[in-house]
Amino acid sequence: MPLPNTACHLDWSSLVQATQEYKTQRMATLLSERSPISSRPDTPSHGTYQIHQSSTYCSGEDIASDVFIDFPDQLSHLEGMLSRLSSDLLKEKRDKVDLLAEVLKLRISNQHLREESLCAVAQLHKISKILNKTPGGME
Repeated sequence: MPLPNTACHLDWSSLVQATQEYKTQRMATLLSERSPISSRPDTPSHGTYQIHQSSTYCSGEDIASDVFIDFPDQLSHLEGMLSRLSSDLLKEKRDKVDLLAEVLKLRISNQHLREESLCAVAQLHKISKILNKTPGGME
């Protein structure tokens, strides 16, 4: 798969989608080389494929196993998972923005309270000096 041009600005979701499409297309090409198996007459044969695994992939076993995979169901399941994960990611991003905004508000409020506290301390010192300088003031 050729790398995208760095001059054009692509977002990650389109890159992920392009990668998924490439992988799906590649898997379809690999599976199209194999013959579809119709296990029952009432099921469509284009969705179920037989994949023969060689004994080298079976951890040393000499018996080859057949794996039946229903790709349209898996694809729709994976697409559903991808859409749920995408929506969860968007929700997490919105929550993060909301939390960052709340942190900023709290920092501004904290700074304001510090300034008020410093002003109050300065006023107390002035009042304290005034009371200590008056002849009849409390000591």
